[in-house]
Parts: sequence; structure tokens; C-alpha cells
Amino acid sequence: MPDQPAAHPAVINTPLAMPEILMRLEKAARRGELPGFERGGPAISGTTAAFYVDADAVPFEGVLIAIASTSAGESPGTMLHLHTRLKRRMPWVFFVVLALTAYPGVLLTESMIRTIVPGWAWLWSTVWWWYFPLSVISIPLALIPAIRKSRTMAALSAAAAAARVGKFIEAK
Repeated sequence: MPDQPAAHPAVINTPLAMPEILMRLEKAARRGELPGFERGGPAISGTTAAFYVDADAVPFEGVLIAIASTSAGESPGTMLHLHTRLKRRMPWVFFVVLALTAYPGVLLTESMIRTIVPGWAWLWSTVWWWYFPLSVISIPLALIPAIRKSRTMAALSAAAAAARVGKFIEAK
């Protein structure tokens, strides 16, 4: 896998109007050629998206978001501005689960120490002093590489989705 995500066109120009674009993309989605296609979608910078398409990534999913504008000039049509981003919910769920599982780890570690070294009673009450800093340090060490990997994979998948969208709407 390349280090840098593949660049997909930031803008797709088409001679079609927005209702025709949406109709063609919905047909392609029903045939299974455009997974995750939805009209509307999440807003970017206060602008509602015309549509969005799934951009597959692991462990966190991404989306390719298209914002439409009317192209002016000698050839009227539509310009689709494309943006790729990760879906926001799962990274937060991942973070919360890692954070909430820290305290049960303290209890488990204390019980293991009591079983292995029963005479060290002073160590039982001090496990959390060293356990919490170690577990807190590991949260970003797990989360940051996962987000980077997902962004790269989403960008690659979005480039392929942008090419499929361009094919269906007669991109120039």
C-alpha cells in the first residue's frame, strides 16, 4: 500500500443537471455499483451535501461527500466538489471503550498480584498509581495509528468511488 493516499479529483464537471445526476447514481446504487449511496448527507462548512458514497476503510469507515454547484460559462452543467472524511462516531466509541476499560484492568491486576504474591499487601493498594498512567499512555498509541490507516484507506477507496461516479454522470 502506498504511503500517500491516491489523489482523487477534487471537482467533477458534468453537463447534467442535479436531478439527472441523482437519478443516474440511484440507479447505479440499486444495481450494486455504488455502495452506500445516499441523497443529502452530512454538511461540510455549513453546506449540505448533494449526496455521499461509502469509502471503505478499516477500522473506521469513511465517506466521499459531494457538494454540488452550478457551473457557469460556455457549457452549463454541474460541478461536484468532492471531500473525503471518516465517519465520526466509531473513533469516539473506540476511545470511550478504551477509557472505560482502564478501571476493570486495575481490579484484574490487583487480583493477580494477590494470587501470585500474597505477602505483598502494600502493593495491592498502589496498583492504580502505576496502572492508570500506563493505560492512559496506550490510548493515543492505539487510536492515532488506527485513524491514520483509516484515512489512507478511505482516500484510496474514495478515489475509486469518484471514478465510478464520474463514469455514471458523463464527467468531462
